[in-house]
Amino acid sequence: MRKSYDTWGSADQSKALVADAKKVPRGSVVIAVVKDDASRELTQEAKNLFIKMGSEEINNLGNKEGWGFVGVAGQKVFGEQRGAKVRASMTLGFSKEVKEKVRKPSKVKGGSRFEVHSASLHAGSFSKLMINNMPIQTCAKGADGCRGLNVVAADAFTHKVLLAKAYDTFENPAESEALLHDVKDFPEGTIFLVSVKDEAS
Repeated sequence: MRKSYDTWGSADQSKALVADAKKVPRGSVVIAVVKDDASRELTQEAKNLFIKMGSEEINNLGNKEGWGFVGVAGQKVFGEQRGAKVRASMTLGFSKEVKEKVRKPSKVKGGSRFEVHSASLHAGSFSKLMINNMPIQTCAKGADGCRGLNVVAADAFTHKVLLAKAYDTFENPAESEALLHDVKDFPEGTIFLVSVKDEAS
């Protein structure tokens, strides 16, 4: 993307900048420079785009002042200068995205392997509770769990599953009481696997 925004003449241009920035993928190199004046209608929301990348000068940008910025979207990696005449730069090596291979664990000799996986709403939204590589279903929606706290209780000695249930502590405060009721009688030493899907707080 290559575009100019007259943030001296119109606050709508700041809104356009913010809207366009949402389309920029994480890891993209962002280059920004001021010609003449950009400060008068530059909103704080627009400034925050650069602050999130590490800018230390955008909040101080003054009338008819120059500013140069090179940064990386989603990271605090940047070069920056503010003044009457500026030069900002940084050096980046070429890179490519590498998909990490996930190693599948094997059973532990003489025991069991317990795994807990959790992802919030904006990071995949799932809960996975596993014993010896086998997902334990906590609700009718499948192996990815349900919103809230997903809980598995296993016997301390045999590792047999005693409870597998999801509690939507985001939507319903009574779910906390239900959780307390369900676990209060388990003996000391019971193994608990607990994972959040989406939101539970």
